[in-house]
Amino acid sequence: MHQVWRNWKEGQGLEIVDTVIIDSSSPTFRPRDIQRCLQIGLLCVQARPDDRPFMSAVVFMLESEAAHIPQPKPPGYCVIGNYSTWSKQRDRESCTVNQITMSIIDAR
Repeated sequence: MHQVWRNWKEGQGLEIVDTVIIDSSSPTFRPRDIQRCLQIGLLCVQARPDDRPFMSAVVFMLESEAAHIPQPKPPGYCVIGNYSTWSKQRDRESCTVNQITMSIIDAR
């Protein structure tokens, strides 16, 4: 998902699509449809659960070309900052993201 997010932010969403799908001789390939699917997919993996759309909204966005699709925020798995900052923070407190507690097990 990191690659998808990075390409999306750089305006290169189609770069991650399999070349088999992008076969120009196929009448079913429409770049804007693939872009819409990528955008909807990124909405579904946003970091904050409250920012993610309900499944009914996802179905509506997929079925209706007239539906407004908001711009996605970063996915939940993306680590913001660097490891040393996170490592120092974890020594002070537990790190919880998306209601998931991450534990690091160190050997004694």
